[in-house]
Amino acid sequence: MKCSLFSSAESVIESATSSTALKLPGRVGDSPIVGAGLYADARTAFSATGVGEYIISVGLSLRAAITYEAKSDIVAAVEEPLSLLTRLFGPGTAGLIGVSARGEAWASFNTKAMPWAALDSAGKRALMQDFKEA
Repeated sequence: MKCSLFSSAESVIESATSSTALKLPGRVGDSPIVGAGLYADARTAFSATGVGEYIISVGLSLRAAITYEAKSDIVAAVEEPLSLLTRLFGPGTAGLIGVSARGEAWASFNTKAMPWAALDSAGKRALMQDFKEA
């Protein structure tokens, strides 16, 4: 999954399926569903990964965008919807990354690991996290 911010008026999301084994034939996961696995508008871009059925049921990426619209805080926009999903379905179920048109980036996950990084406009790493601290 990838969220990119090219300018203050253009955000782009790339989302891919995890190819998890033992999925039912014909199953559609969260990746192609706008508002669940991905969401972008002029203000923000969000991409989710994890158990698709749970991500779809809470509309995780759209919920993040709505939270950002209400609070103008990228950390809250990522953490609050993920916290809701965790309360409903437990740990080990999802991760979410978001960027704003103001150049903010944040990601969070309720799994043991979800490597992610953010680069500043000069291409230097501004934020990065691989594993949750014990």
